[in-house]
Amino acid sequence: MSVIQFLRQHKSAGWKAGLALLLVLGLYAFYSLLLSPTRIALVNFPSYQVSNIAMASDSRLIQVSEVKPEDASSLKKYDAILLFGPGLRLTEEQTENIEAAGKKGATVYTFIFSSGSIINHHVDSLQQQQLDTYYNNRSKVNYRNMLHYIRNTFDSRKLFQTKPEEAVLIPSDIFFHLEDGVFYRTADELTNRLREKKIYKEDAPRIAFISGMTSPLEGNRSYVDSLIVRLTDAGFNVYPIAAAAKRQELMESVHPDAVVYLPMGRLGGDKTVQWLTENNIPLFCPLSIMLSREEWLSDDKNKGVTGGYLTARIVLPEIDGGIDPLVISTQNEHQNGYYMFDAESERLDNFTGNVRKYLQLRTKPNQEKRIAICYFKAAGQASLVAAGLEVAPSLYELLKRLKHEGYNVDGL
Repeated sequence: MSVIQFLRQHKSAGWKAGLALLLVLGLYAFYSLLLSPTRIALVNFPSYQVSNIAMASDSRLIQVSEVKPEDASSLKKYDAILLFGPGLRLTEEQTENIEAAGKKGATVYTFIFSSGSIINHHVDSLQQQQLDTYYNNRSKVNYRNMLHYIRNTFDSRKLFQTKPEEAVLIPSDIFFHLEDGVFYRTADELTNRLREKKIYKEDAPRIAFISGMTSPLEGNRSYVDSLIVRLTDAGFNVYPIAAAAKRQELMESVHPDAVVYLPMGRLGGDKTVQWLTENNIPLFCPLSIMLSREEWLSDDKNKGVTGGYLTARIVLPEIDGGIDPLVISTQNEHQNGYYMFDAESERLDNFTGNVRKYLQLRTKPNQEKRIAICYFKAAGQASLVAAGLEVAPSLYELLKRLKHEGYNVDGL
């Protein structure tokens, strides 16, 4: 029996089936147009920043997805496509697909600077300025309101809108501590706060802790908090700083006994090196790596530090005198699918111990200090040479200087 014959014999059932189908299609259209979540694609953003933005959301009606550049060929299902400009490299096919999504109605916008190949779609100059204000003042509350702004402005036909609040302007040079979203403008403000919390230790060594990698107010900072807590528990007064233009000014206001720097390039210029040297302030530069713990511990997957990471995190900080580049955190995928920085507890303990022992040298008498001198030794009778330099006389002069400074040099 054909479908037509069946419908002729069962007209009532046919009408019911047709109405049911129309109802389903109508409900689906109603859901898609008015009730469905606003889908936002973050293309080429660092994984830790995707986590910060996505986890700042307080609405089930906003869905944030990380899209790697190599996966940018299919972006049809998204209402907004946001791109991270630095380092963005797209194939011709990927560029065309993003352009096609924009022409079909998706909002397309590139943060920081445009790649030149992607055109912004459905974003006027005032809307661009608002998005930039939210993004450049990185914090949980600003990320949350940026997401609401995107749904409210670019997906405005949807029901159950949340009106976004204005962006909170974050100063570029601040002190912070363990409280989420709280910052201080001066070292004295933070000192008073530490006293209120009864964790300030009178006459204890002070540490200026510089966050050079990420904004401490945008989330995903458990490893930063863990280091602050470990150093505090070790007997230090810790002054976390997020600063660029006034970094040295803020550091100097702390009068630190040591500086801990999560490195991204140099701590400062030659003026900073001179300040560290004149005040005998050691500079410690622990590392946060982009590898998972499994990759970091694997001989096969961990190929060491290379390229730009090596330059920015190790080579340039060493120009400023940075020491102890010990890995203290790894980046791992959590159950929610987002990548987070996790503290490596054993390494944090080792690093904190290194800082504590190093600073103890300031008060320890020279005669109680033990020093190991290492030098290159080749084979044969002429082993104490190095590119024509007189190694033995140099060692002898060094030992005499150590004895003069009060070190115990037996048998000299």
